[in-house]
Amino acid sequence: DEADPYLVVAADKGTAHLSDTANGLSAEYNFWLGDAFASGGSNGYDHKAVGITARGGWMTTIRHFHELGIDPEKDEFTAVGIGDPAGDVFGNGVVYLAQKTQNTSKMRLVGAFNHKHIFLDPNPNAASAYKERVRLFEVVSGWDAYNQELISEGGGIFSRSAKSIPLSPQVQKMLGVLEEETELSPEVVIRLLLRLNVDLLWNGGIGTYVKAKTETNFDAGDPNNDNLRVNAEELRARIIGEGGNLGFTQNGRIEYAMNGGRMNTDAIDNSGGVDMSDHEVNIKVLLNPLVASGVLSWDERNVLLESMTETVAQDVLHNSNVHGRQLSLDKVRSEIDPLSFSIAIQWVCNRSKTTRTFLRLPSDEELQRRQSMGQGLTRPELAVLAAHVKMHIFKELLASDTSIIADFNQRVTKYFPEKIQQKYQAEIDAHLLYPSIGMTMLLNEIIGDAGALLFPLLNDITGAKAIDIAYAWLAALDTIGAADLLEEMSGLGLHAQYHAWTACTKPLFTLLPIWLFAESTPDAQERERIRDVLKALPKSVSASQKDRIKKSIAELKAMNIPEPLAAKIIALDDISFANEIAQLSGDIKTNIVSYYAVGEASLFIPTIRLLENRKALGGWDPAANAILRSRFLYFLQQLLQSIDLGAEATLGIDRAVLRLKMNHLNELNAEMENIITETTDISAIVVANSRAQSHIRKVKNKQLKGTGFH
Repeated sequence: DEADPYLVVAADKGTAHLSDTANGLSAEYNFWLGDAFASGGSNGYDHKAVGITARGGWMTTIRHFHELGIDPEKDEFTAVGIGDPAGDVFGNGVVYLAQKTQNTSKMRLVGAFNHKHIFLDPNPNAASAYKERVRLFEVVSGWDAYNQELISEGGGIFSRSAKSIPLSPQVQKMLGVLEEETELSPEVVIRLLLRLNVDLLWNGGIGTYVKAKTETNFDAGDPNNDNLRVNAEELRARIIGEGGNLGFTQNGRIEYAMNGGRMNTDAIDNSGGVDMSDHEVNIKVLLNPLVASGVLSWDERNVLLESMTETVAQDVLHNSNVHGRQLSLDKVRSEIDPLSFSIAIQWVCNRSKTTRTFLRLPSDEELQRRQSMGQGLTRPELAVLAAHVKMHIFKELLASDTSIIADFNQRVTKYFPEKIQQKYQAEIDAHLLYPSIGMTMLLNEIIGDAGALLFPLLNDITGAKAIDIAYAWLAALDTIGAADLLEEMSGLGLHAQYHAWTACTKPLFTLLPIWLFAESTPDAQERERIRDVLKALPKSVSASQKDRIKKSIAELKAMNIPEPLAAKIIALDDISFANEIAQLSGDIKTNIVSYYAVGEASLFIPTIRLLENRKALGGWDPAANAILRSRFLYFLQQLLQSIDLGAEATLGIDRAVLRLKMNHLNELNAEMENIITETTDISAIVVANSRAQSHIRKVKNKQLKGTGFH
């Protein structure tokens, strides 16, 4: 009997009892999931009590605040909300931040609405308003129970069923209406609230309230709120937190983000609930056989589950944080080179058998337009792209051999709380969903660091399988000592961290195709030799390299990255060369001089650098780029086999380059200089490739001694 398909269902407000009903049916039919069939219920995690959906939303929303230099735990901020103070996502969201130890006492909630009432507080006292929100949340009461004595002058609670709402001078000023407009309909007031100039618009309610200007109300698919809906370009909130589902159309999100607004998608912001349900199901799948065999009693299992509630919540919040960081990193990457993402977008469309228009992902023409404006993909677009990449790569990874990833077992073990790890390691190893859990952990980790581009790019360029790409990525991180670098970055501001990490990992996108083309990822000993070369490189640099390194370090320092760390990062730019040098036998220092001298004199190294720093043109351009890089690296290998600098390696790179240009490599250098300039395009490099290949044929099997200088 094949494995049964199943759903992970997170019970929502008013439906929690249905989990018990569903699990009762599961038990009646002796279904293998038992009471893991429907999460929540009497013996599951209570999402409202944990506040996990709102806390997960705050985890991703806080990142927006921090990127703006605001700490919502310490700095007052203004907000407008959608939802009910007694509700799960809104109630938790206006009481707690990401942690139950963090509160919203600095939130100045100037307005909110749900399906019954409109709350207006033009000049709130943050501390007293917070205490009142806590009270309403704890006694499960709506806006009509709010103590109106705590509302600032001119504010109040108003029924949405009223024909009109009287406007005090204070509310008129807050909403930005004329003095003559002494009353407005509830619908107009809500539209004005949505457009308020505030720090945060927190959506913890139900309904689609924002669309793009190019869309109709029919496109939003929520006729109940047609009279309330506004266009995204009209929003003035700096940040959107999407605790609720479908508050925006996807085109509305993109329009808002293109105008400088900060938001993700509802699937990112409110993923905490489903993630916690996932954890609950996987823990129950592990523990239920122990109950069935009598090793664990039903009550003992339930006590154990409950005792791990906050531990599971922290794991969920960690995942939310990884998602938010990944979008920030990819936003930096796409702003640097928007068209490099075209290959991933098309890869997703091809795999999903759909179009860019359907997925609301930009065309190459749109990416070119954004490049000219210094813009990349928006966070909502990047979220959709990452979701589809994960979906397809996960399927491929699931069919792969888990033993290829050396620490796969540790990844599965790490998924479970420490209490489970300590007592039930054998059950973890035998878990029915062992491969799925491990591959999910692996994929989230890799895409969290590498972004959505890694797997599509390397798959299209090299044809490599997902598991081989994953293995190569992990090996590359080990090669550069990524864990130590991340630790060194941890004390920096967020923007400095983003630029430091993207600068660290950019060279890996040029290194990995080399390994994958060769179908040979270095083992631990070979990686150690690459590290030895990287350490030795700064001691043997040419004058041109010194200038390049100095300029690159200055650029990183301008982003508030300390000079010692900047120097380590820039040293990684030459990791592809270090990889090649590490394969040469003999003294590392001598090999470095020989490699760079021949590479500079032949102009092969400048050509490779040019290819590494080219902005993509869309389509197959990244693949062509990678193939040409690998060709010139190969040509350089061939030249090194034909030229033995011998004792002249002691002259250093600059003097050896000068002699080679005048002698052995005179003809090649002259020919390459006519083609390779700073503005050289891909077609010129194709010509250079042909000329270089012709020259390599001439010197192949020859043994040229020294530089040829007499």
